Amino acid sequence: EENTVVPLANPIRNAHLLLRGPPPPPVSTAETSMWRDINIFNELGIPAATFGMPRKSAPDAVERFVEIKDIVDAAKTYALVALEICGARKD
Repeated sequence: EENTVVPLANPIRNAHLLLRGPPPPPVSTAETSMWRDINIFNELGIPAATFGMPRKSAPDAVERFVEIKDIVDAAKTYALVALEICGARKD
């Protein structure tokens, strides 16, 4: 069976490298081992991948948070991924 994430992996990696510099870090098992909305897409052969902004926590904090810059970078990443997949991205 073909890995349905392959069409998305390189565009995500390329956009991340352009915006953030280093390659995307691996996601911890705790973040990927549970049910995700994309599971049904992957089961049906529709390419889908999980990619988003880093969640951070302050020392001694119970909850995690996302910084505004990371939200903006994520939006830019999604746009660059869409442009590359559609063949419209020219660096």
